[in-house]
Amino acid sequence: MELYNAIADSAVSHLQAVEERKARWVIQNEWLQAFCQGVKSVKGVWVFNGYKWHAFSFNLSKSLEGEPAVQAYKASEPAGAFAFDEDLEEMYSLEPHDQYPDLSALANDVYICDHAMTWTMAFTHEQPSIGPFYARRDWQ
Repeated sequence: MELYNAIADSAVSHLQAVEERKARWVIQNEWLQAFCQGVKSVKGVWVFNGYKWHAFSFNLSKSLEGEPAVQAYKASEPAGAFAFDEDLEEMYSLEPHDQYPDLSALANDVYICDHAMTWTMAFTHEQPSIGPFYARRDWQ
């Protein structure tokens, strides 16, 4: 519910829960294939060291970190997106009005990606020391 409240408090025109667990797993697997190929090829697993965002923090997948990541995220063209937490307890489909929500204040591991999986933003519980990370599928 924490993720829902953070998104609902931002400027979104549409927010809908992805209720079905199987649907959440399918979307997560698409995300892993889009952004974690480096982890799979180097470590033999899709998620390294317990967190999806470690693909970026361990430089196994190319990304921007910190303020450059925030700026790239803010520059992303508003379109349909998914937002989900590390454990897939919460996942939402959303449509931003003019900008995607900044979820840094959650101090939790949260991922946002457009529906086409062309880019992703990973907010981490380690911020501001580590993260956030912005990555594009075509960088992988």
